Amino acid sequence: MSDDEEDVNDPDYIAAHPPEKVVDPKTFFKTGEHEGKWSEFDERGVPTKSAKKKKPSKKEKDALEVQYLDAKRKYQQYLQAVQAHNLSKIEAENALEQSNPMRWAFRRIGDDKNAPIVPDELEELFQLLGWENLRKREISALKRVASEEAASDGFLSLEALRTFTRERMPVRLLEERLQRDVFEDIEVKAIRSPRAWRKRLEAEPVIAVKPSKESKSTRKEGDESRSRKSTKGREKDDSPRDKGSAKRSDGRKSEKRR
Repeated sequence: MSDDEEDVNDPDYIAAHPPEKVVDPKTFFKTGEHEGKWSEFDERGVPTKSAKKKKPSKKEKDALEVQYLDAKRKYQQYLQAVQAHNLSKIEAENALEQSNPMRWAFRRIGDDKNAPIVPDELEELFQLLGWENLRKREISALKRVASEEAASDGFLSLEALRTFTRERMPVRLLEERLQRDVFEDIEVKAIRSPRAWRKRLEAEPVIAVKPSKESKSTRKEGDESRSRKSTKGREKDDSPRDKGSAKRSDGRKSEKRR
């Protein structure tokens, strides 16, 4: 479809082309070519007396009845067309939710579907779009940025809103979330200035604890125990075989001396 062609399924096009209006049969003989001809009417709106207070003849009554029935038929057709037209508008609006969500949400804010919105209405727009993961602080920041995109009168048109959500909103939202992630990992209570640390150290000085006599004796006993264990180990290493070898060696040395 070219830019010059109108989309007959667009809700604005449908709203601009309602069915041609038809006169209600109750007022049919009081308007148009019948206006001023009759002074009294029955409960259906069919004339019973002329402007001169004369009753219509039988021929005139028959003609009036035919006109009334024709007007009634056309009016019933008109009511059906209006009902179908209203249904078409609703269906066209609902179709926008899938084909053009931004325009669909924009049209649901306020009474005039094409009227611009103010930045304070962005929260409602985000809810309609299903962007429920936005925090209050983020929405407030986005409203401030949207005010910069607004016209001089402070309103946001649909095109300005598209520009904002496409270009400005992602950047600002990322900045907010990065800043939030950095500071949420820091416990604010644990942050102290050098002066605060000095005051805390003065109030709660660090005391070096010297080992007690009991701990010294315990350490000494532990050293003696390890020493005894090492001595026993060496004694075990002197096996009978080693002792026999030592004796034989001593015997050879004594023979050489002789």
